Amino acid sequence: MKTISIIIGSILLLLNVLFGLMLSSYSTFNCALNSGIIILSVIMLSVVSSLKLSDGYRVSFNCLFPVFTLIELICGCLAAERFNDNYYLIAIILLVLLQVVMLVSAGYLSTNNNN
Repeated sequence: MKTISIIIGSILLLLNVLFGLMLSSYSTFNCALNSGIIILSVIMLSVVSSLKLSDGYRVSFNCLFPVFTLIELICGCLAAERFNDNYYLIAIILLVLLQVVMLVSAGYLSTNNNN
């Protein structure tokens, strides 16, 4: 699963950069933001694959994290080209934080339940 995630992530990253170069309405800020989102998503899915998680966590995270990534990409396209008062950027940060908290909690619970 890790290799598939890396391949799909690389293809999506390449497409994102190509769209950033071809579309004048797709700003450099949004292209860079969405590229970061794609890279973070691949890293998170690789961490899910490499951690010793219960099967239930592993399957649910492999389904949930791409959904979160899609929401983050939509927010990344809609985000204004500034850091001040950028609510879409705040939503992206909160979604990434939620994913990290879920992953850390699942890792903690998986290791404590096995003992």
